[in-house]
Amino acid sequence: MTTRLGDEYKVLLVEDSRDYQELFRIYARKAQLEIDIASTGKEALDYLRHNRVDGIILDYMLPDLTGLEILQALKKRRSLRMNRQTFSVVISAVEVPDRKLRELYLAGTRLFLPKSLGLRELSMIAHSVCVGSRAMRKDVPAAEVKSA
Repeated sequence: MTTRLGDEYKVLLVEDSRDYQELFRIYARKAQLEIDIASTGKEALDYLRHNRVDGIILDYMLPDLTGLEILQALKKRRSLRMNRQTFSVVISAVEVPDRKLRELYLAGTRLFLPKSLGLRELSMIAHSVCVGSRAMRKDVPAAEVKSA
């Protein structure tokens, strides 16, 4: 399911709650984000085989995989259309032990946030990390990196 509004930053939201997906979509539009949604880790990995994104927002606890397992798979599989500069943000409704947080950061996440953070704020953070992602990608000409 995709929300397309023109030339926005593209974000993959990996979240199994339909309510959270729809609410985030509302705020994402205001933050000029194009949102694609995957409800499971497998859907996310399949999606990333064929699509490039500026950022990924991953729920830590999904029905099939954890956010950590998804990030580890992304790091291993070079065939996915993602590079080191694609920013990922992991969100969680549960407390995650420090050991797992370290593993998340080593696997490539840029930020870990509680789900209790407001969706408006999360959409603003997503926009910000997408700006950073595009600014750091070598395959995107500087003229294409939009100012906020």
